[in-house]
Amino acid sequence: MNKNFIGATLFITSLILNPVIVSPLSANIQVKINSVSASISSILHKRGLDEDAAQSITNTMIGDNEELFNAMLRNIENGCEVLTQNEILEFLSTSALFKKEVKLDSYAFLVNMVHKIKNTSLNEKTLKELQNIANKNSLYIDELTT
Repeated sequence: MNKNFIGATLFITSLILNPVIVSPLSANIQVKINSVSASISSILHKRGLDEDAAQSITNTMIGDNEELFNAMLRNIENGCEVLTQNEILEFLSTSALFKKEVKLDSYAFLVNMVHKIKNTSLNEKTLKELQNIANKNSLYIDELTT
């Protein structure tokens, strides 16, 4: 009798606590997946936009394939030594706010982005890094369309 009572108590407790324990874990996974869009959205919200409007603007800029956008953004973060993630996200949030086209596979766009962020002429090393990033990102686009 005592074993049945303890077993039933443990079973009921696990049923009650299971949703509480699982919910935060699944939320953390979702936040990591959408961290770029959430970061840009958060920046726009801090600038005074409504949360829904900020998210809508961000979604419009990123488009349908957020994974592709994230991969291309990681190429920029890892391949360009002069930029930080925060600088890139600030630039992208401004671009999103003014509805400017973001082409992470375009060498001209990347050069313009770094020039506007750093407000200085770019050296040969940085230009070569940006060329490599543009080439990698354009390969992602090519693979997606074939």
